[in-house]
Amino acid sequence: MVDNGRRVLIDLPFEAALGATTAAIHREGWSVLARIDVREHFKTELNHEFRQYELLVAWMPALAFEEIRADLDEGPRIPVRFAVYELADGETVVTVDERSALAERVLGRLRRLPRAVAA
Repeated sequence: MVDNGRRVLIDLPFEAALGATTAAIHREGWSVLARIDVREHFKTELNHEFRQYELLVAWMPALAFEEIRADLDEGPRIPVRFAVYELADGETVVTVDERSALAERVLGRLRRLPRAVAA
């Protein structure tokens, strides 16, 4: 996969990497608006097994309030989405849907983990 600055490979089990990602989001003053268990949805809706894969939707409520109050059409553009998924070798990947200041800071925090590498 091409490294475009939006992906970090972490040598941690899935749950530990998910917790580290959530903590990094919170340390930046943002909150997790939604946590979507993709594997569970595939199992429930398609009867397919899949690796552990979760989506985290993050935003800053105060910023979102101001932007949506100013323009109701801004709502869909405010959240930043992260994917956290496991690889076959036990490592975990964190990737983000767009380059933004929040994404850069969160991925930067994750890159500083003792067993993280830019992927």
